[in-house]
Amino acid sequence: MDKISTLEHFHLSISDDDINWGLYVRSAGKSRVCSSAVEPELYRGVRLMPRGRILSHYQISMIISGGMIYYTGNRNLKLEPGNVIISYPGISHRYHSDPDKGLEEIWVSFNGYYMDMLLKKNFFPNDILRIPSSLNTRLLCVFHSILDMASRQGLKTQKQLSSHLLDLLSILRISMLALGSESHSASLVEKAIGMMHCEIGANLDSAYFADKLNISLPHFRRVFKQTSGIPPHLFFQKLKIQKAKELLESNLTVKDTSLRLGFEDQCYFSRIFKKDTGVSPGKYRDSLTA
Repeated sequence: MDKISTLEHFHLSISDDDINWGLYVRSAGKSRVCSSAVEPELYRGVRLMPRGRILSHYQISMIISGGMIYYTGNRNLKLEPGNVIISYPGISHRYHSDPDKGLEEIWVSFNGYYMDMLLKKNFFPNDILRIPSSLNTRLLCVFHSILDMASRQGLKTQKQLSSHLLDLLSILRISMLALGSESHSASLVEKAIGMMHCEIGANLDSAYFADKLNISLPHFRRVFKQTSGIPPHLFFQKLKIQKAKELLESNLTVKDTSLRLGFEDQCYFSRIFKKDTGVSPGKYRDSLTA
């Protein structure tokens, strides 16, 4: 039996339109490596990367179980479940699984000028993150949503994946701030996003969430955008579009989907859905059965 198993691995097709969109996925996958106690001769060979590697893209990896020894620059880090690694283009690194515990990880590799912009603005100064337990499950769910979407490639898959990527990046940004001096702001945004998920079917504006958090609307908007990279009303809107896709995939009509997500104007719902995904909700629903 092969002790290094790729459980899932998907390569995505990329068009010029996907590149112009600003955020696109190259590949996504999930793999497992057994411990050296199970297969010791394999540990010194395939699983170790002695010369390292330099990527031409970004990659975000999350350790699900086991552990990893990660080398970059002068650092030698022992990583555990809940740790996330952000690999940047042009930066040499190498790693191997924990010899006693093995390794199970999930990852997505991507590119785009939107991520380049986030780096220039110093939104992601750290390459190793410890995800708070309150966000761990949500982050893993986003990873699995990316894998599920990648397994069903279609004409608009990249646009849909970019929405999941944005959600993933927002969670990482909140986690990063929670580890630093801006932890209070990160906590506020984390609570706001939690409320957004709970109130996904309501027609609410940013003022509602600011009031629930007992802070002023201008302060809420400023903190939310500084933390997540986009204003709160757009973040809530993207969550609704993501949920709309799930409802349409369950064969719900466009009208019922619009109403269930708190859109009183179906035309407005269709307009923002198409703006976010590149296709109308009706055509999106029809494409699932084509």
